[in-house]
Amino acid sequence: MTSFTLFKPNGIEAKFLYMRSQIEAEALVAAMFTFSARFHSACKDPNRVPTCPPPSYFADIASKQLRSALDSYEDTTPPLYLLQASVLDAFYHITRNVRSKSWTVLGKAIRLAYDMKLHLVDVHSGPDSNMGNIATDVARWSMLEERRRAWWALWEMDVFASAIRRLPMAIDGMQNFTFLPVPDQNWLECDYQASCFLSHDPSQRWKLLSKTGNTSPKAWFIVINSLVQNARLLVYNPSPTTNDANASKEENLTLIANALYCATTSMPTKLVYEGQYLDFKTKGSPQDINCRQYHSDIYSIHIMTQFVHFMIDHHLFWSQDNKSHSDDDSSKSSDFSSWFKYMKVPEKMVAIIRNSSHEHVKYVNPCLTNALWFAAAAQTACRIIGPPSRDKMLAPSNYDLLELTIERGLSFWGSADVLKPRLARIEAGFRSLTDRGSRTQFTENLASEDNNARTGGSSTAGVKQPTTQSCLDILSVDHQVPLSETRAATMETDLTSFNGMLHESDDPAALQLIFDGLENFLPYGMDETFWPSERFYSRKF
Repeated sequence: MTSFTLFKPNGIEAKFLYMRSQIEAEALVAAMFTFSARFHSACKDPNRVPTCPPPSYFADIASKQLRSALDSYEDTTPPLYLLQASVLDAFYHITRNVRSKSWTVLGKAIRLAYDMKLHLVDVHSGPDSNMGNIATDVARWSMLEERRRAWWALWEMDVFASAIRRLPMAIDGMQNFTFLPVPDQNWLECDYQASCFLSHDPSQRWKLLSKTGNTSPKAWFIVINSLVQNARLLVYNPSPTTNDANASKEENLTLIANALYCATTSMPTKLVYEGQYLDFKTKGSPQDINCRQYHSDIYSIHIMTQFVHFMIDHHLFWSQDNKSHSDDDSSKSSDFSSWFKYMKVPEKMVAIIRNSSHEHVKYVNPCLTNALWFAAAAQTACRIIGPPSRDKMLAPSNYDLLELTIERGLSFWGSADVLKPRLARIEAGFRSLTDRGSRTQFTENLASEDNNARTGGSSTAGVKQPTTQSCLDILSVDHQVPLSETRAATMETDLTSFNGMLHESDDPAALQLIFDGLENFLPYGMDETFWPSERFYSRKF
């Protein structure tokens, strides 16, 4: 399993010796099969008579047996293997969708981990403690590492699900006293390796990890992934903002960008993607490094790095465009260069996909598909409202590659197919705004020509496109747009973010037309009672 390593291959059998009942064994085995069943040979040929049940079959067994096994412990703390089964069960549900059931399954697993004190695994092993004592007890260190890995797997899913749902994380970063995971090889061979906490200060995370000498790809991925959470809290804060708050936000985003640069510069060079081909093959011999895991790590770190860049650049680019929009040559030149910088990140995502095996979607975390959606949405924006200097053939080609990759990933992992429809609606929204802007300018040109004919003045022909900001409000609602599946009536949002869409016309009918389709672009909400349907649709705009 390349997404995370929870078990030692030679340690699984020993777990069954400590189980109290067959129910516990069935819960763990079924949870494992929710993942491994996807790779059974019968799943490769849809016309072949299935000899292995689908993952959903094992997921039902795992969920049922987990409930029974955990209930039997009542107020006592259950063993680690049941938590590991819960992690796999949560992974199955989260990769399918982030609806209420999946959100709840993940939340229960996190609460169980808290009950087992997995957030305090290394609370007595601070940076000033005597690490030598731990190094001498390798068996104990290895046992604790297994607990750390379960905790960080939950953390990773918590970051993803909370971002999609626009809800607070269940794991409190201020109460996280568990070291980052070490390289798989160190753990599997019981070779001690020091590690560190995930600092609450983004600028300190890469420093602490570098200082320990921990080269774990997962640890560095977590450091970069944590910056996604920091950027999201800044960019997509629903509370009203002032000019001072916006200035502070941009400064903090710059700090995150600096931390990202330092992290990617300080990480081991072997984890940096440099244009090489990633074939995701298995190791040739037991002595070789697992090439598939290695390539998965490089791919995941690169995609997550570009996603952080995209979040920062997206906010800074469009907020800057909203401040000043003129037609002089210097403004146009600046606009072209800004577009070039903005599109460089999605194109880097396209490059690594193009240089990866066609089967790579099977061996990378399916949650990364969400990042590819934003790259595809950016290609759509560039194709429709981008400057003429951009290659109009390149954007559709990049989009096709991203769309195909997204489709293959969703198909293999059995995820809810909501990404592609959202892309189609995004494109329709852009074209609608562009067409409306053209019609508005046509009417204005007729009036201007009529006035010039009466006054003897000259007219300036040309069609004015809708402002870039008004179009990008479609994308700027929230970076959780693609996985939205509930209607606007059940969602919380700040309607002031759509003001740019309303500047084109004061016609009430036109405004109503915009809001009739608004639910297509809204993210998950906080609570259905926050914005009841009657209240939303009875509002007068």
